[in-house]
Amino acid sequence: MYPSRSLASTSEWNRLHYQPGNAAVTLEYATADCAIAQFAGRLGTTAIVDKYAPRGQYWKNTFNPGTSHLQSRRSDGSFMEPWTPTTGDGYVEGNGSVYTWAVPWNLKGLFDLMGGDQAVIPRLDAFFSRIDGGSDKPNLDIGNEPSFSQPWIYNSVRQPWKTQDVINRVVNQRFHDSPDGHPGDDDLGSMSSWLVWAYLGMYPMIPGTDIMALGTPRFPSATMHLANGQTVQLNAPGASAASHFTQSLSVNGSPTIRTWLPFADLARGATLDYRTGTSPGTSWGSNPGDEPPSFDATAGPPPGGNLALNRPATGSAPCNSNEGPAKAVNGSVSGGNSDKFCSSAATKFLQIDLGSAVAIRSFTVRHAGAGGESTSFDTRDFDLQVSANSAGPFTTVAQVRGNAANVTSHDVNTTARFVRLRVINGEQVGTGGTARIYELEVFG
Repeated sequence: MYPSRSLASTSEWNRLHYQPGNAAVTLEYATADCAIAQFAGRLGTTAIVDKYAPRGQYWKNTFNPGTSHLQSRRSDGSFMEPWTPTTGDGYVEGNGSVYTWAVPWNLKGLFDLMGGDQAVIPRLDAFFSRIDGGSDKPNLDIGNEPSFSQPWIYNSVRQPWKTQDVINRVVNQRFHDSPDGHPGDDDLGSMSSWLVWAYLGMYPMIPGTDIMALGTPRFPSATMHLANGQTVQLNAPGASAASHFTQSLSVNGSPTIRTWLPFADLARGATLDYRTGTSPGTSWGSNPGDEPPSFDATAGPPPGGNLALNRPATGSAPCNSNEGPAKAVNGSVSGGNSDKFCSSAATKFLQIDLGSAVAIRSFTVRHAGAGGESTSFDTRDFDLQVSANSAGPFTTVAQVRGNAANVTSHDVNTTARFVRLRVINGEQVGTGGTARIYELEVFG
């Protein structure tokens, strides 16, 4: 859909951190670079993550606070004028209104620039008031790829019932079993596959990850046979064009209120049991933390759900009262230099209660550089430990020495209720130093 990168355009991308005269190409490049960082993060190649993850956020350089849209800029930094939400100059088969929402990997970052969820929701309502948009309308244009992920955006403002309603409207009104049954060109099957995903009630929304944003299945029952021999069974008794709102969801018998799933959970074989209804289920997926993750200047967590998020945390004496252990489990590294657990105690540790004994498959530690501090403060030497009891004994499951990365991931295979990060050398030089942990994440 977009032009490939040339040496000249790559040079401008690296120099200006946007593509002059073309907001669409800026978004294309940012999409690719974020996906590279995500993939590299899963492989543990931190040097590539550190290079490409920030580039995946260069889209922010096209945000115009004056119009609250993503717009094309000239080489001198000025925004191209004249401009309206239906301006097509600088966009590819779309306009400014459509492309402004084309940041599925960091919707939180976009919403923050727009003024937060309460400012975003009425804008989304207006955008989805029509579903037959084209290049001359400031509305959803489901007939072209830039809009494919957009019906699922409401999940990220914790109003998933609106996502379910938009998808139902699109399926009912824009697709037909007739020669003109597609709302746009099939583009090698992309339009047809969108409809299949919509019928299944899920969509691979974030490039470079296996995160599946959830809607509502259209079929009362569907079975997916995976290439690895496993099956995914979808059960939604009564699901139909009328009964298209999710009231509750259980995965392998366990209730979940998250509006997304990692495909890794499905790949092992899974049964999803939906309860649907004819009116919005406004309690499902409506709480903070239920929304799909957003990925900012770091590669982000491996899909699967951060078990440590907002769990009770304790630790050694903090540097300041506002830098206690809770800051390392709040799901954020963007609150400035105080959004971290900091400790200069002789024995430095951070301990988290996961609530019950759970299977643990990996840890992610976000060090000082991930929060914008000097990389000389990245934790050099540390141990990751687990225990069945808060008082121990703790068993070391990962021993790290000589680290120099901003974000580190550590695969393990263990079961525990309590996890502990024991910091030996908190800085790159010297002995002891200060521990600065922006986030400790635990994944099952």
